Amino acid sequence: SMLTPFLNAGMQLWTKGIADPQTIDKTWMLGTGSPIGPMAFYDIIGITTPYNIYKLQVEHGKQEDQAVLDKLKTDFIDQNKLGLSTGEGFYTYPNPAYQKPDFLKAPPADLSKVSIKKVVVAGSGVLGYQIAVQTAFHGFDVTVYDINDEVLNKAKGKFTALTDAYKHDLNATWQQLDATATRLSYSSDLADALNDADLLIEAVPETLAIKQDFWEKASAAAPAKTIFVSNSSTLLPSQLAPFTNRPEHFINLHFANHIHIRNTAEIMGHAATDPAVYEQIVEFAKAIGMMPIELHKEQSGYVLDSLLIPLLISGMGLWASDVADPATIDKTWMIATGALFGPMAILDKNGMNTNYNVVKAIPGELTQHIAEKMKTELIDKGKLGEVSGEGFYTYPNPAYEQNDFLK
Repeated sequence: SMLTPFLNAGMQLWTKGIADPQTIDKTWMLGTGSPIGPMAFYDIIGITTPYNIYKLQVEHGKQEDQAVLDKLKTDFIDQNKLGLSTGEGFYTYPNPAYQKPDFLKAPPADLSKVSIKKVVVAGSGVLGYQIAVQTAFHGFDVTVYDINDEVLNKAKGKFTALTDAYKHDLNATWQQLDATATRLSYSSDLADALNDADLLIEAVPETLAIKQDFWEKASAAAPAKTIFVSNSSTLLPSQLAPFTNRPEHFINLHFANHIHIRNTAEIMGHAATDPAVYEQIVEFAKAIGMMPIELHKEQSGYVLDSLLIPLLISGMGLWASDVADPATIDKTWMIATGALFGPMAILDKNGMNTNYNVVKAIPGELTQHIAEKMKTELIDKGKLGEVSGEGFYTYPNPAYEQNDFLK
């Protein structure tokens, strides 16, 4: 119930030319801490299995899967590349790339291609502030912009918690963290913040009207040299670029939460994006310690969310339909895939309000049933996930982190 929609999402990303197999797997492995991605799963299962499934679906009238079927036949079946069993599929065996130590290592940047010196991060929320600190940690001068000093002071209060995480997860030294602090400045004056800026990263609330207002104001205030970047998780660059006075210098750069360890930077341009800008953002992502995930086409949800949402919906569907309880759902996924946590734990990490808004926006009887149950059994009772101390699990010591959870 969980694996099929997850694997299908990976297959669709590949066959539609959004991303190559290794990029898809790297995104999933880095974004979730999983030891294997969907395309490697296909190799282990054997390519013949998905081929036969898609063939059956086409025979039963699902004509949109014909392109998948044709590509599997041409690229794999006809060439006897059936996965692990024949020594080649999406990877080659016995030593597939995804098992090599450097598979998830961020590549070094070619700094000769990076003219960016001064960076502005607009929006000091959870992810916006993480972007600012990560960028400053890697040597760039960063101005954090937000609408007033009260909001900015709240952001400053997050610095200590982030430095503790950098020390714990990256073995960062006090000298590195002190230097990071000196590279960070704060401003509630957009024009002042953008003075001489080389790069503007927007991380304002995910509402089209708010983003439109922001980009129109930024266009009026920013120097001509400033590259515009949005961290939008759902809106395409082609939707946002028209709000600016430089669509050729506009691109999306999306980060995952806990970016210092879940260090994916999904890069998505649009038809008008200058290739030189795209290339510079790729190198900039490397320069701040990120694994650049290059999308070849626009795709709402990028790679990570395209894989994650079908998994989360299927997990919530099992719960909302009383098929299994949250711990059983997660245990099944963790044992079957070797993942550190399951879909219900991921929902707790996301926060229930975010989950509810995503599910509620998806039409269908099941998704609306899920949304209603989330509201009555979780949100209305203040069980908002990790942030509130309770969701599907209780915190700070959730059951899925206990040694005997999978025993």
